Amino acid sequence: MFRMIIFVSLLFSTTISAKGLMSKGIIDREIKQFGLNHVCSTVPNTQATYCITRTQGSTNPDVIYYFHCLFGDENNWLIIPQFHYIRQRWVEQNYMPPTVVTISYGPSWLVAPKGESEKSGLYEEIQNTIFPYLEKNKLNSTSKVPGKKILLGLSLGGPNSLEFFLHSPQKYAKVGLLCPALSNISPYASDDEVWDYIDRTGADPAHVMMALSIARDYFSPQDWEKNSPLKLATRSLPRGGAELLVFAGKSDSFGFYEGPLNFYNQARMSGGNATFLDNDAGHCFFPIAEVADFLSR
Repeated sequence: MFRMIIFVSLLFSTTISAKGLMSKGIIDREIKQFGLNHVCSTVPNTQATYCITRTQGSTNPDVIYYFHCLFGDENNWLIIPQFHYIRQRWVEQNYMPPTVVTISYGPSWLVAPKGESEKSGLYEEIQNTIFPYLEKNKLNSTSKVPGKKILLGLSLGGPNSLEFFLHSPQKYAKVGLLCPALSNISPYASDDEVWDYIDRTGADPAHVMMALSIARDYFSPQDWEKNSPLKLATRSLPRGGAELLVFAGKSDSFGFYEGPLNFYNQARMSGGNATFLDNDAGHCFFPIAEVADFLSR
């Protein structure tokens, strides 16, 4: 038994090390191929890490705040394969890429305003501490023209992006929600409601249970009703304003099709400038050209 534990521990450690080495290889390749300046560090007096990615020679003053997916980290912008092809399209279109900022608290976290949960409060920390720290100390631009602020969220990063947009919609010029983790059911839904959702959407039960469990860690029932993204959207979506792009796959294994479509419909009804894209694929197989062009125009 003891030998088996040692073997499993060594196997786990080897797997993690191999993943780290593979990620480093991908990051190094992206930096070399696209001429990137990729700097990562921690934010003082917080648990947050960040990376800032600039393209050498680019004079674009825009900044994309990218919020990563489940099991991602601050290097996610360089690791996700689809973003490689977005960078490639920008090269082909002779587009000057913006600066990309990725903030992370680890592989799984939600931007929840301060509430009853011990894990809540990341909204206030990022909004009041991390954004000002980065903008004052790390994002000084030499451009005479102020750049646009853009929010981009992938999967779990979708609701994280939305918290900032819905609380301060006037600050952002664009919001891209790629397969956002938005569902029409509460994390405190009854078993019957959860199974009805699974049957209706064709979602993988294990994926649904995992997503609901993460949400329960950050939102109490009362806080969910007050501050969850779809609840906020019913009262906070502005008329006009930021350009919104929402993508969802019809075969999403988490069932994240109804929720994004619901958000898009709410945005349109409120007079928002929103576009909805979908396809028959699974989770996060978003269209490269449309997303690249949305971020660049």
